[in-house]
Amino acid sequence: MSDRRVLVVRESREFLLRPGETLETDLGVLELPEDVVPGTTVETHLGEPFEVRRLRGPELFDHLERTGAPMMPRDIGLVVGHTGVASGERVLDAGTG
Repeated sequence: MSDRRVLVVRESREFLLRPGETLETDLGVLELPEDVVPGTTVETHLGEPFEVRRLRGPELFDHLERTGAPMMPRDIGLVVGHTGVASGERVLDAGTG
């Protein structure tokens, strides 16, 4: 199985798959061939068409899991400086991004 991923699209629905993977949806079972190339159309076993697209960087934000990001010491210093947090005080992180 390849590490290369492609985006399989049907109207507003998008799925991130590797060539050779199988996708089961309400539109049928889609078996993505190992030799699939972006720009082609593949069909489910029910004949529903899906377009295969090359995966672009911005689309990764929609399809990959986002994890927490550690704060670097210089960033922590900036937060402390702007908020005036002192030793012994409690801080609530609301995760505003």
